[in-house]
Amino acid sequence: MQGNEQVNVDAQDQVRFRDEMRAGRYLLIDGERVEVVTDDGIPELNGNESGAFPRGCFSTDIYFIPMSVLGGQAVTFLEYFQYTNPAVTEALGLVLGRIDGAFLTWPRQTNQCFVFQSKIEPRLVLRTPWLAGRLQNVVYCPVQHTRDAFPDEPYFADGGKTSRPGPSYYNLWTS
Repeated sequence: MQGNEQVNVDAQDQVRFRDEMRAGRYLLIDGERVEVVTDDGIPELNGNESGAFPRGCFSTDIYFIPMSVLGGQAVTFLEYFQYTNPAVTEALGLVLGRIDGAFLTWPRQTNQCFVFQSKIEPRLVLRTPWLAGRLQNVVYCPVQHTRDAFPDEPYFADGGKTSRPGPSYYNLWTS
């Protein structure tokens, strides 16, 4: 390059392009739409507390996880402990009410009230770890932070209270 080239960028097109990618939850990589999944469980550092980057900014990691490979073969998936195996069925089948593949369900009774409890043991399987990757310490400075999903996080907003009679399952997080 000579250094005297001029590039004109239409900000309206840039904003529209950004909004399309946000709404469609994808990134355009080499002309291909790559799906993006957001996860509230990935830790986030706050610039106000750490001082390692500007106040009002945040730092987190970005993970690249292959969901499938050529031909649509799934390489990242959940597996469950199968409670229908003969040993578990023989040991627990007579005591517990229901064994349904990945779920082990049993009743708990108090007078005429029944509560059903279930247990599940999932695990995440990644068959091609050499295709996965992580970008560490990515800093971003949002105009306004989104709401957090976890009650102990600073940007958590209470789910609200109900005005109807009876218990509210959203009151668990109020102090």
